[in-house]
Amino acid sequence: MKTFKSIQIVKIPVEDAWLAIRDRLGELVPHLDEIESVAVQERTTQPDGDIFLVNLWQAKAKFPAVLSTVIKSDMLAWTDRAMWHEKNHECAWQIELHFAPDRTRCTGLTTFEPALGGRGTRITFAGEFSLNAKGLPGVPSILESTVAAAAESFVTSLIPGNFRKLAMAAETLANATPQVTSAG
Repeated sequence: MKTFKSIQIVKIPVEDAWLAIRDRLGELVPHLDEIESVAVQERTTQPDGDIFLVNLWQAKAKFPAVLSTVIKSDMLAWTDRAMWHEKNHECAWQIELHFAPDRTRCTGLTTFEPALGGRGTRITFAGEFSLNAKGLPGVPSILESTVAAAAESFVTSLIPGNFRKLAMAAETLANATPQVTSAG
C-alpha cells in the first residue's frame, strides 16, 4: 500500500470549488488533457443532504502504438464512488479500476477548507493505493512484490498531478461562470 496527498489552493470560495468538482465534472473535462470523459452513473441525495455519486471516468490513451496490443481502452477507465458530506465539505471516495478491480484498492478523502481570507479554498486530496500482484498473469512469483511496489509508486505519483489539474480546472470554470448578483 502506498499513500498520496496533494494540497491545492484555488482562488475561488469553498462553495464554488465544492460545487464545481461535485456537480460539474463533465464541464471540467475540456480542461483535463488526460481525461476523455466523465459520466454520472448514479446520484442519490441522502436524508441528511449528503450526496452519493458514482462517476465513470475514461482516460485518453497516451502510449506508444506498439503497446496497443497490451494496453486496452478498458484499462484506462475507472469508477469512482463518493459520498459528499455537505456539512463539513468532505468527500470520502473509493476508486475501482476496471482492468483489475479485484487486485487494486484506492480510497481516500478530499477536504475543502476556506483559504485566502475566505476568497479561496484549500483542497486536500489524500488517499492510498494498493495492488495485489500475487498470481498476476505474466509476472513471475519472485517479482510480484517488485511489480506491485513499482505500480503503486507509478500510480501514486500520477494522482496528485491529475488532482492539481482538476482543482485548477474548477477554478477556471468558476471564474468563467458569471456570478449572480442581486440588483439593488
